[in-house]
Amino acid sequence: MNITQGVPRVKEIIDGVRTITTPIITAKLVNDWDEISARIVKGRIEVTKLGEISKYIQEVFTPKGCYLKVKLDLDAINSL
Repeated sequence: MNITQGVPRVKEIIDGVRTITTPIITAKLVNDWDEISARIVKGRIEVTKLGEISKYIQEVFTPKGCYLKVKLDLDAINSL
């Protein structure tokens, strides 16, 4: 076991790097000819941030309190 292989990943985590240099996981699909199945698997393992699937996120302040108003982008959701 080579301990130096993990050091660059730990450095990426500590530095908060947006794009990692090495993949976390590589998987081959059993059913690699069915796009719908592939999208389902991708959706289950992929992290999706709210900003990536929103048209806008708006802060709303009222006398009774505050909240976030989010308009979802259905095209972006469907493409995922």
